[in-house]
Amino acid sequence: LASLILTLQPSYSPAQVQARIQNTARDFPAGSTCNTSTCGSGIADAYYALDGLVGPTEPGDFYLPLALYQLPPPPPPPTNPFVNPTFEAGPVGWSQFSTHGWDLIVTGGDLPPGFVPHSGVWAVWLGGAVDETSILSQQVAVPAGQPYLRYYYVIGSQETTCGSDIARVSVNEVVVRSYALCQFNDTQTWVVEVLDLSDYAGQSVLLKFLADLDDDVLNSNLFIDDISFLASPAAIKHPSSGAAGQRR
Repeated sequence: LASLILTLQPSYSPAQVQARIQNTARDFPAGSTCNTSTCGSGIADAYYALDGLVGPTEPGDFYLPLALYQLPPPPPPPTNPFVNPTFEAGPVGWSQFSTHGWDLIVTGGDLPPGFVPHSGVWAVWLGGAVDETSILSQQVAVPAGQPYLRYYYVIGSQETTCGSDIARVSVNEVVVRSYALCQFNDTQTWVVEVLDLSDYAGQSVLLKFLADLDDDVLNSNLFIDDISFLASPAAIKHPSSGAAGQRR
């Protein structure tokens, strides 16, 4: 009520505002235990307190005072510390090694027929021929608030015996996830993997994806795409095409 009075009469002193409220107050109702000696001047009456005050607004118009509260800006979206995490920049930001000298970050005609990357047109192809070792690596800082490593993968293999063809994910040469590349573990779809790297939070680490195939005639493949860090270990599956291609 004091704010409304000052809206109409901004030159009023605190004493004038108080007097206006007191002088226009209604009496206490009959039977009340309150009186002007014990409970003040009466019951404040906004209508009578404002009636007759001429302010800068049109007569009869009253506006409530507006209390402005500035909301804090939304937090920025989490950044992905990887260089080229979706591989859409091609062979950029990653170190590649292949026994056969192949590029591991591939697209277009280099991918198996009918194979679709998880997103975009580029993906990582590890393996793809007998007696092949493929290593993809990058030095990366594990965010302190986002220590969960997420990536999408597809396993496609002709190998009937699990254990001869192996894929591994390592951090500073410590294996944090391994896969037996064999028919039993074929995914035939993009599958999401989330690994807890809390032990490395806030550290710069060497992350490696490796596929090591033996020298028999049966081929195995591991495809990787869309690598990032998360704040929580949520995981989902995304259907797509599987692939059991062979490099030539």
